[in-house]
Amino acid sequence: MAQVLITQQLPEIAAIVRECPTSILINAYASAAREFCNRTRWLRLAITGVTVAATPQYNLGNDTHHEICGIRGMSIRESATAEWDPLTERAGTLFDPNLDQDVPEFYQYLPHGKFRLSPTPIAVYDLNITAVLQPKKGVVSIDDSLLVDWDEALRHGALYRLLRIQNQPWTDGPESNNQRTLFEEQVNKGKSAVAVGYNAGAATTNRPGLPNALPRSRILPI
Repeated sequence: MAQVLITQQLPEIAAIVRECPTSILINAYASAAREFCNRTRWLRLAITGVTVAATPQYNLGNDTHHEICGIRGMSIRESATAEWDPLTERAGTLFDPNLDQDVPEFYQYLPHGKFRLSPTPIAVYDLNITAVLQPKKGVVSIDDSLLVDWDEALRHGALYRLLRIQNQPWTDGPESNNQRTLFEEQVNKGKSAVAVGYNAGAATTNRPGLPNALPRSRILPI
């Protein structure tokens, strides 16, 4: 996933909040990106891996820039020639602990970046997972795909944070509220984009949209 330095996105913001230190500008922009991704579930990654016999729980891992905050969907296949079968998300409290080991049918997301399968796998099976990402705290760059449609959203999100800081030359409560309203509008648009599988004009559907990055193998049994 290609990263773009946040400093490259700051000139318009810096022109409004004059005298604001660059470090504060970067933090506000990164926080806006983090909130946008967490609330819309827009940024995703395809993760491939395999189960381990007699092991129900796995760690999806993370990287320098992102952390996993959810799972959008998961599928399994019993062999390289078999069809992919979708797993059903289910609350762990509904898992039957008395089930024999078998081909998993259900998964539970475990905060954060982990999941559990039921029944417990009896053998090695391929998994294909669509994970939901958000930038880590303190990042100085963001995924470039966010800027294609959501650069305006991130600008509004950064400005409402910066303008509400008290007792600064750039403090502006009313404009902060205005920027917050504009940010909320963009968040709602992001949620709608996810609901229609990223297809403009499509009816709302419950099928996962395609991940916006190349697959990687990261899951580890735990």
